[in-house]
Amino acid sequence: MTKKIIEILDGDTILAKEDNIEFAMPYLSGPNICDIGVTFGAQMEYDRKCTYSRWEYMQELLNFCIENNFISKLFSFLFNKAQFAPLLTRNYSVPTINLEEYVKKVKQLAIDNINNILSLSDQKI
Repeated sequence: MTKKIIEILDGDTILAKEDNIEFAMPYLSGPNICDIGVTFGAQMEYDRKCTYSRWEYMQELLNFCIENNFISKLFSFLFNKAQFAPLLTRNYSVPTINLEEYVKKVKQLAIDNINNILSLSDQKI
């Protein structure tokens, strides 16, 4: 559980850039992360005073999912094509890039980057 992995998952890391298209996980705000947590049964509530950073919310969500054996389900949720659709329609004209290709590329880049980080501890996803 490193900040670099969390930054990949919460959309802070641009994994690649080609033809003015940035490949990254969808940006998750603090409220988004809390909503995902609630979906999985975590008692997460967004603090309007912003005492937590986004990566701290994501760390809490990851810890909850690991402790409750939901980590695979969380990854399936985060990498689901439906999570990417708003990102593309907001940032790019839809005919410019194919959603399926975009999601496939981001998944592979994210997994490769995370596995590269985890390789130091002989782990991988």
